[in-house]
Amino acid sequence: VAVPVPDMPWKSSPTRGHIMGTVTLGSSTWVDGATVTLTGPTSRTMKTDGTGFYAFIDLPAGSYTVAATKLGIAPVSTPASVIVGQVTTANMQAPPPPLTLTNIQTGGETASSVNVTWTTNLQSTSRVVFGLDKNCTSTTTENTSLVTSHSVNVAGLQPLTAYYFRVVSRTGDELEMMSPVYAFVSGPDIPDIIVDNLQASLVGSWVTATSSPDKYWSNYNYC
Repeated sequence: VAVPVPDMPWKSSPTRGHIMGTVTLGSSTWVDGATVTLTGPTSRTMKTDGTGFYAFIDLPAGSYTVAATKLGIAPVSTPASVIVGQVTTANMQAPPPPLTLTNIQTGGETASSVNVTWTTNLQSTSRVVFGLDKNCTSTTTENTSLVTSHSVNVAGLQPLTAYYFRVVSRTGDELEMMSPVYAFVSGPDIPDIIVDNLQASLVGSWVTATSSPDKYWSNYNYC
């Protein structure tokens, strides 16, 4: 025997409404654990979950303000109107923090290359623009891996030459930041000079040894 579905007054004769939404950093990064505060005909507070979701249910109809705060992000808020029997969506986007470039250094200079390193506060790409003047018209290929510790090898340099350079990083949201102009000098072009130990005038106590994989020829002297 079929049993009639009992009446559900909250559905057939609603007297309250609801608000739901998400809090994101930029357009896509969920903000977990943000404090969401509802003010209006009634006031409530809750935390977002791991997907940035929040919801306030069984609210009196009327005009509300929903605000979200969390340490490290800019506060955001939005108006919301509660209508009886309906769910109002009130999403909030916090602006991403500005991309910063710090700890810019060069190292491992040779006659033809240099390694440039830097740090960013947001995961971003890596690129170096460089040149013989401050216009820095040459560029390395962009490394599109999103990281906060960056390392780029700049090759094709001339020995003992002053170069200007700037580091460039770009976030996944296409926010790009370029550093001020810095400078470095490439290393000298020094050839390997091999002196035959049988012809060298050795001063001090030297030891003769046989061939080793990291030494030159069949015997060598070391001190």
